[in-house]
Amino acid sequence: MTQLEKVLQALTLQHGDPQPPYRTVFELVMWENAGYLVDDTRRDDIMRGFPNLSPDGLLSTPFETLLQLAARGGMRPQARIDHWLEIATLARDLPAQPTRRDLKRFPGIGDPGVDKLLLFTGRQPILALDSNALRVLLRLGYGEEDKNYPATYRSVQKAAQAELPRDCPTLTSASLVLRRHGQSLCRRTSPQCALCPVTALCAYSVPKRAR
Repeated sequence: MTQLEKVLQALTLQHGDPQPPYRTVFELVMWENAGYLVDDTRRDDIMRGFPNLSPDGLLSTPFETLLQLAARGGMRPQARIDHWLEIATLARDLPAQPTRRDLKRFPGIGDPGVDKLLLFTGRQPILALDSNALRVLLRLGYGEEDKNYPATYRSVQKAAQAELPRDCPTLTSASLVLRRHGQSLCRRTSPQCALCPVTALCAYSVPKRAR
């Protein structure tokens, strides 16, 4: 068992085994675009509010209903509705085997987002890292931080993938439990190092323990 596999085992014992919020490209992109700087609970609440969560269903939803849902997501509800309609239109015409270029046409989806879509839909075993998961791995010594975010992302992803099996279920679990850990304990500010089950392996926490 590699060191990262041991880390993931410990984090899973701490946080459980989170599952992807949704499984289709359309649903996952909608979840990402559900609101502005809102937590997962709010995103889920908005998603449950759609009468028919499908491309055609969204396009036929009355504007008043969309406006009520978009208002729950924070700033600029009209712009959010425009994004939702664009997502539904793109998803309706999406090829059965979409390319990375196809997926990057969706609003707010860059390379990390494409990785997530490919992984969570079972299309490609590639470790997808949001900013929370990336921060956790950096603090554990995987990859190198660069002023250029994409360079940091690729460095961390490459280092972590070298210690993990290349299959979608394993990498999905890894992505999600790292994200959960970054959200709950290994936060950007005021991390809860005393509660972390892998603090002994974390270079970030060593100076704190030495004081």
